[in-house]
Amino acid sequence: MNINTYVLDGDNIRHGLSSDLGFNQYDRKENIRRISEVANILNDAGFIVICPAISPFKDDRIMAKKIIKENKFIEIFCNCDLKTCENRDTKGLYKLAKQGKIKNFTGISSPYQEPENPNLIVNTSIMSADDSANRIVLNKIYNFFEIEENELSTTLNPGSYPKYVGNKIDKNRDKNNIDYLTNKMKEEVIDHLEDIFSLYYPESL
Repeated sequence: MNINTYVLDGDNIRHGLSSDLGFNQYDRKENIRRISEVANILNDAGFIVICPAISPFKDDRIMAKKIIKENKFIEIFCNCDLKTCENRDTKGLYKLAKQGKIKNFTGISSPYQEPENPNLIVNTSIMSADDSANRIVLNKIYNFFEIEENELSTTLNPGSYPKYVGNKIDKNRDKNNIDYLTNKMKEEVIDHLEDIFSLYYPESL
């Protein structure tokens, strides 16, 4: 299973493609539009595109879903409380924002509209980078096999499996298939995901 992946990191995009944009509401919208258009092009080329970007406004996320297409768009809400974000802020940006030296800073001088119905919520305040990445990969595998979300293993252990829905999958027969998919997807995707979530856990680097 060869899975081509690419990470469109929000910070890196702002160094190049969106270097002309600021952080007011219009520029934030345009930044998300550009990321979405590039993601859509890469999707068409057969890539799974991971887009770690701050998208604080509901309308911008709706726009992104329309550009990328709903059947290819997976919204993951990385939930982290403000105090934890401040404690993990190695650049001191939150302090500068509170001093008024950075304008339109999300969570301080600019609002964040929480997603109302994301495909998945990952609470990075309490979950490690590894557990966060595993949560996403396993959730997508379980959805592929039509396993109920509320049956998802809370242990985040790839060797632990929830109950299967109806008779769609026989646990003994298909456990090896799930093991295979889990391992292959981790080999291809997990490194990218761990890099992304390590941004929320700089102390682990």
